[in-house]
Amino acid sequence: CLELLKDHLLPGNKALDVGSGSGYLTSVFAHMVGKEGKAVGVEHIPDLVKQSLKNTSRDPATSPLLQSGNLELLEADGKSGHATEAPYDCIHVGAAHPEIPKALVDQLNRGG
Repeated sequence: CLELLKDHLLPGNKALDVGSGSGYLTSVFAHMVGKEGKAVGVEHIPDLVKQSLKNTSRDPATSPLLQSGNLELLEADGKSGHATEAPYDCIHVGAAHPEIPKALVDQLNRGG
């Protein structure tokens, strides 16, 4: 996944991770886009969101990104994405869906 997305996870870019689960991949996205960028993870299972926030806040390298807002982990319906931070240079969908939701396509930056 990271190999395929690396050209879109550049410093200053924005990334959306749908089905962010434990928050691990979203955290890696945040490190790749850096302090000038933003990584947003959306997950619909409340307990996973709580666990991901707990995990990321414990990591000394990731916690500052979470505290500064460069990393955001939210409970939300992934089919809707997170329009507040759109457009995204990269959208990763780690959740199953029979078709690509239009909301996600609409939130993708041109060339993303």
